[in-house]
Amino acid sequence: MDYPHLHRYHSLNEIYDIPCHVVQGAPVLAEWLKGQEKVFLVVLDQDINTTTPTGKLMFTMIGAFAEFERDLINERCKEGIAKAKERGVRFGRRRKLSDKQLVEMKAEFEEGVIGKTELAKKYGI
Repeated sequence: MDYPHLHRYHSLNEIYDIPCHVVQGAPVLAEWLKGQEKVFLVVLDQDINTTTPTGKLMFTMIGAFAEFERDLINERCKEGIAKAKERGVRFGRRRKLSDKQLVEMKAEFEEGVIGKTELAKKYGI
């Protein structure tokens, strides 16, 4: 994988300050670190050190659990959305115009008496 937003970092001092939203999670960081020579991850407060086999294992396992948890969350969200749709819940923005207003607006536009801008102002859209 190629991560163009990470190519500008060339030393540990620069990598230390990478914001979380740039890295997008442990799997992306792990993949990026594999391609770097002499660049390792050391997390002092969690005893993760990718210079050792044990540290690499811990980093990989934590990343796997994080990915698994994210997948479970996404699955639950999809199930919840499907159940809500079965109950008739509508998603998205509320309609600005009623069906009657929509028919009226289309008729006014087709007559050519009023333009798009004036119609938008008239109907508040």
